[in-house]
Amino acid sequence: MDCHSSPFLTPEFRRLSTFQGTPSGVFNKFLKNSPLKFVEAGFQRGLTDDEVVCPDCRASYKNWEGESPIGVHRVISPNCPFVNPPAVEDATESPGSLQELVGRDVRRRLFQASPKSDFTSAIAVRNTIKHPIRPKCGGYEMHLASCRLQTYPEMSSRNEEWAENGFVYRPETQDVQCIYCGVKCVLSDCPKVTHQNVSRNCAFVLLYDVGNISREDEKTIRTKYFLQTQKSEPLCSQNFAIVHPHFEDINVRKATYEHWPFLVAELFSADLMAAAGFYYTGYLDKVTCYACGVAFHDWRVDADVWTHHASASPKCHHVVQEKNSDFIQKAAQTKLIVKVIRPEGREDGVPGSRTLDVDAIQAAYARQYTKEQILHAVTKYFVMTSKFPTEKLLMGILIAADENNDARRKLRHDLHIQETAVQAKDQELQTKDQALQTKDQALQTKDQALQAKNRALHIKDQVIQEVILEKNQVIQEKDRAMQEVIEEKDRAMQEVIQKDRAMQEKDRAMKEMDRTMQMELDLKNQEIERLRQQVKNLVAFNNSHQPSSQLHATSEGQQQAGCQERDNIPSPITCKVCLSAESSTIFMPCSHVSTCTECAITLYSKRQPCPVCRGKIEKTLPAFIS
Repeated sequence: MDCHSSPFLTPEFRRLSTFQGTPSGVFNKFLKNSPLKFVEAGFQRGLTDDEVVCPDCRASYKNWEGESPIGVHRVISPNCPFVNPPAVEDATESPGSLQELVGRDVRRRLFQASPKSDFTSAIAVRNTIKHPIRPKCGGYEMHLASCRLQTYPEMSSRNEEWAENGFVYRPETQDVQCIYCGVKCVLSDCPKVTHQNVSRNCAFVLLYDVGNISREDEKTIRTKYFLQTQKSEPLCSQNFAIVHPHFEDINVRKATYEHWPFLVAELFSADLMAAAGFYYTGYLDKVTCYACGVAFHDWRVDADVWTHHASASPKCHHVVQEKNSDFIQKAAQTKLIVKVIRPEGREDGVPGSRTLDVDAIQAAYARQYTKEQILHAVTKYFVMTSKFPTEKLLMGILIAADENNDARRKLRHDLHIQETAVQAKDQELQTKDQALQTKDQALQTKDQALQAKNRALHIKDQVIQEVILEKNQVIQEKDRAMQEVIEEKDRAMQEVIQKDRAMQEKDRAMKEMDRTMQMELDLKNQEIERLRQQVKNLVAFNNSHQPSSQLHATSEGQQQAGCQERDNIPSPITCKVCLSAESSTIFMPCSHVSTCTECAITLYSKRQPCPVCRGKIEKTLPAFIS
């Protein structure tokens, strides 16, 4: 059956299929370098026997000497999408994935731990590893020990050791954290032992290939990759130096497009130009690459930014990192329609030669320097300046290295003396520490006694508080009862007061009635007395004018005649109220006689004024009118 029609042909299997027919022992010379390891690292077989190539970024590497494939991939191509995948939560493997087949390996199942073991089996930990591993903290660059070391506040041997053991520094909590298992530790003097004690199942502690790159491995890989890339063409034809390093950050490049012409920005955005490695010069529409220094201006509508960049500068560091070789080769065949300014004539003032000086190499050999020393000096200078050292420069670098070695040896001797003194001081400090520990134990005993007393006092306080609470509750109950009694008494008092007021009102009404009745009685008595007096006066008058003999004969007729005569005499004073009765009452203090007895009683009881002068009536007197 055709392998391309198989349902299990994932990208991993495609890469693995390229290793078919590999001569025995080429990749198995070292146990780490097996085809499976290369496939997990994103490589497929290249043209030569031990050359591997990434199909995504086209980076290649050969002459393997036991390096970690995933570590090599990250060092030589840090921007490759394979080693920088996006974060995916709870990713599930397909049934035919390579990781599941690895987990089904019967031979590896033989090394699984017993179910009664306290440790997770090594094969179970291995099955959880899938490259590239995303660090528990930080980005993918934290796989490099050199990047982890930069998170520490200072460069010291202890911090270097912690960084080499997979830990990064966390300034917010002032501790360290493993990027592979996530365990957090306090900085101490034995990071390796601490890591093994607190996280025995960490893949890093179990020595699995998790993509960690030590500083020494990074240096070795970079040196080998540099030499491999130089063999394909002359060293003088490439320039690895960055022309404008201050524009290497993409955010800095974006900031230069603040005054980018509006019409040009509609076709070529600031994000596109900055991603292609260009920064704006501020002159018309001219932009310059920070890496190779090539400049473009007079942009046209149908121009492609990346294609023109790769066509004008195929060896640009930025282009090589971002685009693969196929794109660069196609771009080289594209005709440029935008004006280009190349920086070939620029001189940076750095001493050195654009080509390798063979005489300088021979002079170094004549001075008894080894091939490794000469290669290291030439490579270091070229990486720093993009030029090869002349004879004088090479000799100076080698001599300086010798002097540095002497200085290092002297420094080691001085450090040994200092370490001896430090050890002596350490012993003294340990003795003092023991004495302090003894004192601490005594203080702890006292503290325990004080704590016991404090607990007893606390218990007493609780009992007292409970008693006080109970008493307060009793007092509150009594207060509530007293308050109820007082309120009841207040209500009864209010009722009594209301009754008293009602009785007072009744008393006042009775007194008023008594006074009115008394006045009526007085007025009637006065009227009776007046009538009696009138009768007496009439009797006396009659007795004085007629003889006694005729009295009885004529008394009846006289009385009738007298009554008729009296009725015919008009009344001198008529009541001003009823206008019918005779006025017979004097009002005081105005002394007016204007009403009869009954109308006077009515006016006085109702406290009405005198009908003549409208004055106040204080009292009444009977009037005797003759």
